Amino acid sequence: MSKKIAQVVFGLPIEGPFDYSVDSNFQESIAIGSRVFVSFNRRNAVGYVVDFRDKSPFARLNPVIDVLDKSPVLSQADLVFARSFSSFYGCSLGEALETILPAVLRKKNRVDFVFPENLPNIAAAEGKVTLAHSLNRKECFNFLSEQIKAVLENKQNVLVLLPEKILIKSYSKEISKVFDAPVYCWGSPFTSKKDLDIWLEIKSGKYPIIIGSRSSIFAPLRNLGLIVVEDEGNPAYFQDQTPNYNPREVALLRQENEKCNVTFVSSSPSAETWYKKEKYDWEYKYFPAENQAQVQLVDLSNYNPGKMSYLSYPLQSQIKKVLDEHKKIILFFNRRGFSSLTQCDKCGFKIKCERCSVNLTFIYSKKKMFCRRCGFSCDLPKICPKCEGAYLKSSIAGIEKLESEVTRLYPQAKIFCYDKENKALPEEANVIIATQAILEIKDGMKADIVAVLNFDAEVNKTDFRSGQKAFSLLVDLNLMAKEKLIVQTRLMDNYCIKYLKKLDFKAFYKTELKLRKELQLPPYNVMVAINIRGTDEEKIAGLSQELHDYLEQNIKKGVEVLDSKADEVSKLRDQYRYNVVLRSKNQETLLSFIKSSLKKFKKKSRAIITLDTNP
Repeated sequence: MSKKIAQVVFGLPIEGPFDYSVDSNFQESIAIGSRVFVSFNRRNAVGYVVDFRDKSPFARLNPVIDVLDKSPVLSQADLVFARSFSSFYGCSLGEALETILPAVLRKKNRVDFVFPENLPNIAAAEGKVTLAHSLNRKECFNFLSEQIKAVLENKQNVLVLLPEKILIKSYSKEISKVFDAPVYCWGSPFTSKKDLDIWLEIKSGKYPIIIGSRSSIFAPLRNLGLIVVEDEGNPAYFQDQTPNYNPREVALLRQENEKCNVTFVSSSPSAETWYKKEKYDWEYKYFPAENQAQVQLVDLSNYNPGKMSYLSYPLQSQIKKVLDEHKKIILFFNRRGFSSLTQCDKCGFKIKCERCSVNLTFIYSKKKMFCRRCGFSCDLPKICPKCEGAYLKSSIAGIEKLESEVTRLYPQAKIFCYDKENKALPEEANVIIATQAILEIKDGMKADIVAVLNFDAEVNKTDFRSGQKAFSLLVDLNLMAKEKLIVQTRLMDNYCIKYLKKLDFKAFYKTELKLRKELQLPPYNVMVAINIRGTDEEKIAGLSQELHDYLEQNIKKGVEVLDSKADEVSKLRDQYRYNVVLRSKNQETLLSFIKSSLKKFKKKSRAIITLDTNP
């Protein structure tokens, strides 16, 4: 193959490849999969060689300035996978490659490492997909251990994904007790040259077992035999930056390309996974709980705790009983701080983040107001910034406000608030007031009683997955309760509660999928959001509507364009955000239409346009 002209792609939202001439000095060292240093758009940049050609339609070509790798950092298998990833998520091939590679290799860092040529080949056997429906942690882990053992005996590698970094260390200890094999814990992105050495060791086969969080799905394991995705429906897996990948889907792409086995583990699988399990006849393993806690419903229509309280009378009685019997109770209340709304009692002005369109949360312990989206903080104003009124009223209570109420009612209680910033749980605490952060340690956390104070807030979110997420929450909290799960609600007939009582998963998914089908939602249809953001709200709103109209005028059969509207958080980090959502039964058809339309669409104002394939 002639290497006179290299075809190079870049980690930018532009299609390529672009032609570059290769000097005779580099023709020995350059190869498909090499990183090169070139001039692109009048600036020097790192690019990735994806092919060579003999001739170019362009008379004058920029030359390759330098070849950065002694041997290619990207294998042929990496390039095949990157093309699949690019096609599935609608990003450019260059963006896909930069997602796969560690951050340190996206810069002009030389790699003098030469990869061994005698590494074992990828297994040729067809991989299978298994759904491990686990309500029994011990039995499920034994099952996974048997799977891992078989893979290691076959001289293959294992990749285990966890939704939160906090879980990696303890999981690694469990694995190390069973297997005498090197384990690498992938907890943070590879950004330094020291990290590069680790990445190269992984690529060379030093670690047969990798345990990590979301980004470890791209671990460069050449002879991959098994991918385990723990708690596969956890929202923490969703990547909120472009490309918006979900490791659950990426695992299936790797399974298709590398013929490895994939096992999804969950106490309450996502509706999408359950649907695929039924459609593609995946292997299904169910591990029932040893004991199921009793479910007690408290109808807030009959026991209204009042405006200043979230504790109904039956729950107050239960807390007293727990304390009298020296037991432990968890009060689940998914709101941080003291209050999440502070407004002027005179003019109604709300204290919002200066950079985002969200109310600031008042954290009493720090005497500060915080933005839950961007981290902005400020002091609590003494007077109204708008009318200079003297009284600012706090409402929509958080766990700190609840703590003060529990302290007032039960001065003998040893109370602890557990949230994402306060996780050092003391053993002597008998009343734990927790946000969703408690779910990170759900396997190791048990209490005699668990109470959900505001279930209705969980199920009434503006998210078509809210029913699934609410049911999953109830299942996890039920597994944390030794004796009883108490649910305060006004939605006594809600299907999530109805099927929780008997843990009737089949009935729940039948109802959930029926609702999704009627509303033409995933998994029956593919939805992609075109996100438009910029600093001028009026121009961004206008551009969003222009794009919506353009797409409708040039609509393709099998594609539906929904309304143009402001994002749920219409302003984030000084950027106004609008979305145009499209729907189709076929992802390839939908993404092809979107990409070709965006190429032809002429923007009249400056804006950043990205795709979200997990809206």
